[in-house]
Amino acid sequence: MAFDPLVSPHFKVICVQVVICPSRRRLASKFLKFSSETGQRVDTSVSVVGTGLEFARGEYCNGAFYWIRVNRLSCYRFDIDAEKLTQIALPPQARGSHFRHFGESCGHLYLAGVRDNTAKILNVYELNLVNMKWNIKHWVHIDRLISSFPQVNVNGGNQMCHSTQSILGVLRGERDEDSALIANVLGTVVSYNFKSKKVEVLLSELQWKDDIRSISAGPPFVPAYTLIASLHHL
Repeated sequence: MAFDPLVSPHFKVICVQVVICPSRRRLASKFLKFSSETGQRVDTSVSVVGTGLEFARGEYCNGAFYWIRVNRLSCYRFDIDAEKLTQIALPPQARGSHFRHFGESCGHLYLAGVRDNTAKILNVYELNLVNMKWNIKHWVHIDRLISSFPQVNVNGGNQMCHSTQSILGVLRGERDEDSALIANVLGTVVSYNFKSKKVEVLLSELQWKDDIRSISAGPPFVPAYTLIASLHHL
């Protein structure tokens, strides 16, 4: 769903439907669009042959949806108004990375990943919406992040930081120095400031800590979302 109350009180829903392409005897993904303003569904002319997209983890940002490709070499961008699908290459240094987060914050799109499960640095990339190129925005020294938790040994901490459930989000502040990484450290939700390197505990005594640990083997890109006062106030 694409909804920005600062732009319009109406929302749009994009549905990606998998169909059979008779001419090529392959699966194809067709893009459909619904507008709450008109109450009508539109079958767009956009389609892509193949199953190389993870449509379940699309991200909406400034009038477009983005999906990371399974092969990690690129992502797709679907412009909602123009009904146009384009492909965006990932930077060479990001290829082959293990991605741990893909999400939007304050009109900016971020992608975070490590080279492998022994890496000491988490790279955070930001998409330049002008030239559509990914650039490294922040570096996170994993040892500094887990140093605030003496109970985590080196091997356990390394495994924790690279589990799919560890990185919950990248939040962009009103000032660049207020931007932070939100992570799960053994069931404790912490904020890691990119500029000051300060670690702040956001939630610690949670009754569902065991549940957080148990689902750490789930799919990549943890479905953690920023709470925004919007629809329930309309």
